[in-house]
Amino acid sequence: MLLAAQLSSEVEHQENKDKLYKASRIQDFLDSIRESLIKHGAIRRSQTFLGSTVGSILKPEQWITEQKERYQKSSNTLKSKQEKIRDDLRKAQKDSCEYLEQQIEATFQDVINVIPTFAENHWEANEHELTLFCQTPKTFVISKFCNPCLLNDCFVIY
Repeated sequence: MLLAAQLSSEVEHQENKDKLYKASRIQDFLDSIRESLIKHGAIRRSQTFLGSTVGSILKPEQWITEQKERYQKSSNTLKSKQEKIRDDLRKAQKDSCEYLEQQIEATFQDVINVIPTFAENHWEANEHELTLFCQTPKTFVISKFCNPCLLNDCFVIY
């Protein structure tokens, strides 16, 4: 642009002077400077005659700011989801521990409830029968009292 304007003012290129000047668009450039001076006052040091860097920096800065906000929003969303998942895991752990404790208590209560019946049925057993009972494992089915998945349908007494 400036080269064409400079060539248009040289003696060697007088025959193409008008074409070079028009191609340089130097008049448009000077008009934009004049307009900028009217709108914004004195030219700032950060502006150059060739690039008008202030204008060309504003759009990328705006885009970068928008991208930063989007990524910040995504980061905050991920952090909140992480906290929610962490809270859900803690709650599930607590619930499963409470459930297991209740099942263990229920199972032991069922066994405690069966003991009097067992004692009544075997209170007259002599020493020989008790010895045989202790030497040979006996399976005492309490499936009607206990959860099958917890005790595998039976309770072994040694």
